[in-house]
Amino acid sequence: MRKPKHKIAVIGAGNMGVALAQVMAEKRHKVALWNYDSDVLRKIEDERKCKFLRAVKLSDNIIPVDDINDAVRHAEMVILAVSSPYVRQVARLIAPSLKPKTIVVNVAKGIEARTKLCMIDVIEQEIPKKFHKRITELSGPTLANELVEDVPTAAVIASRDKTVFPVLRKYLRTSGFRLATSEDIYGATYAGLSKNAYAIALGICEGLKMKSNAKAWMAAVALDEMTRFVEKMGGEREMVYGLAGLGDLLVSGFGSGRNRQYGVNLAGCKKKCRASKKDIMTVEGIEVCRAMMSLAKKKKLKLPLLEMLYAIMFRGKAPKKAMDAFFANIRLK
Repeated sequence: MRKPKHKIAVIGAGNMGVALAQVMAEKRHKVALWNYDSDVLRKIEDERKCKFLRAVKLSDNIIPVDDINDAVRHAEMVILAVSSPYVRQVARLIAPSLKPKTIVVNVAKGIEARTKLCMIDVIEQEIPKKFHKRITELSGPTLANELVEDVPTAAVIASRDKTVFPVLRKYLRTSGFRLATSEDIYGATYAGLSKNAYAIALGICEGLKMKSNAKAWMAAVALDEMTRFVEKMGGEREMVYGLAGLGDLLVSGFGSGRNRQYGVNLAGCKKKCRASKKDIMTVEGIEVCRAMMSLAKKKKLKLPLLEMLYAIMFRGKAPKKAMDAFFANIRLK
């Protein structure tokens, strides 16, 4: 593989990692791309293709790198685009190679199962304190296949350090991809991750062939619960009504994402349904639901829709029965 000459590293060659790399590469930035599976990198280098974005010919400015330290040590910005169960391990691997002013950007939307920490806190535990202020969350309605088509797309970048915003805009902004900014990093983080659980619930609604009225009602309840949860976790309610919350809930709950599709499949379960190991690693809303229930209990927060979802996924309640009971008993506001 080629020796890297780049200022950007993307860690993780899944759909979002490759899409972000392609967006930046088409702006003529050199982008180092690392993945735990070297076969994925070989295919990208040899064929300029990846299985997640089959219709896209990847730019020659994307440089597959098989050594994570080679990818990171030259970078001004490092994007962590791995699934949430792998964020701690990857953050630990990159920590020794970060440059003094490197910006670390997280795109994973999950909660660590063991610690119940969000990804920002997980990253902070694994990299030196001098980098903490420049950690940035990228969140919003950004389906990967649409992002690479440069259709109108917007996201929020949230960081405690405002000086990172011009850097991210330089690398990421295009005619179609626009970026809002915020210092409410926990608002962006918890809005972005909580929507994954509610996208599963909306998928169940879809799988049960419920009509538009019911789905709209459920989306309104989901937004209310997300708002109350985000505030309890230290974020601001305004973030939930923007791109990271409402925007991402709409695209995840009514679009083609993994969480919604998992919910659609779950609706067809006739017996107790248990998530497979593969589901848990790729459908972030599963562990988010479990962790949110634990955190809500600790915070004395009542979230009926989340409780209904938890009963289906972890207590074996039949989806149709649970959904009927939810709509029959939910209090109107």
